[in-house]
Amino acid sequence: MVQKDFSQFTENHSNSGHQKEPWAVDRIGRLLAGVGIILTTSLGILFEQIFLATTFAIGLHLVISSVSNTCVMRNFLVKIGAKEREKLYNDDGSIKSTIQTCKQVEV
Repeated sequence: MVQKDFSQFTENHSNSGHQKEPWAVDRIGRLLAGVGIILTTSLGILFEQIFLATTFAIGLHLVISSVSNTCVMRNFLVKIGAKEREKLYNDDGSIKSTIQTCKQVEV
């Protein structure tokens, strides 16, 4: 099984002397949900209304995941390497220092 490395979203990087904020699993999930809603709504308006059913499904999943406090997308993102917010930030909101390592990917 090939494992993708999502460290670019979850670990600290240095660029021009400042630190980029790492992307936690909840932030990645919100991005994917937002892009999905924008894309399917646009497709539904411009081409076929059946795409609006996908928009409805995304919204329904967001409601169900909120009520049940479980999320399939979160579980998937954690499985492929995204990190929880608690693992990226200290209690005071500052970014935890991490050591970047190269991972061997097994095929």
